[in-house]
Parts: sequence; structure tokens; C-alpha cells
Amino acid sequence: MLAPWLIRRIGTAPTAALLRVVQGLFVVLMGLFGGVAGVIVAYLVAYAAHGTANPAHMSLLHRQVGARVRATAISINSMMAQAAGSLGVLALTAVVDQASARVAMYLGGAVLTVAAPLYLPAWRQEHARRTSDAASQEPAGSAAQ
Repeated sequence: MLAPWLIRRIGTAPTAALLRVVQGLFVVLMGLFGGVAGVIVAYLVAYAAHGTANPAHMSLLHRQVGARVRATAISINSMMAQAAGSLGVLALTAVVDQASARVAMYLGGAVLTVAAPLYLPAWRQEHARRTSDAASQEPAGSAAQ
């Protein structure tokens, strides 16, 4: 419900990037909140952002990959996400052991937020396509006025 609205308003790549930042910020907020209620609210918002970002991410993936290899690309995307999640769990568990759960939450949120610029190439491509589409729809001679 939120993803389609955002995609129409700001585009697919900006939506994916924005929601990854929101997810990361709310993971950091989980580390900041000491009370159970605050952690639960931050958790719910973080994972709502994650679930909302996925349609935008998958739309970008579908757009970039041809139909012939799309299933393979989606499988690789899934495997890489699972591998990154597994490595993250191992690394953050070590951080909890050496520092604290709060520090691990900060680090996990920072990693999620810092990953948002990886959508910049798709964002630029989408912006260029929208600009060229808008220019091609202008009536002849209107640019000279």
C-alpha cells in the first residue's frame, strides 16, 4: 500500500533507497530505546520498512534483468541476501559478546543505512529515462519558447 504510492511519487529507486534508510534508522532506534515498548515499536517500523522496500527492490531487479535469466537473477539475489544475513548474525553476535546488544543494533542499523547509496545507479538511470520521456512528450517548438 505504501510502496506503490511512494513509487508513483518519487520513483522506484528512490523508494528503495529511502525505505532502506528508514529501516536502518529504526534498527538504530531499537538500540536507543531501553524500554520494551520502544523496542517493539521500532522493531515493527523497521520490518514494515523492510517489507515495503522489497517490492521496489524486486521491481528494479525485474527491470534490469531480461526474462531469459530473470529466475536465476532472483535466486542469486535471494541467496546473497541470505548469506549476508547469516554473516551479519555471526558478526553482530560477536559484537554483542565483545561490547553490547546496543552497539550491535547501532552497527546493524548503520550497515543497512549505508547500503542505500547502492541504489544510486538505478536512481540515475530512472531519472534519465523520466527526463527523456518528458522531453519526447513536449510539443514541437515548445522548448524554444
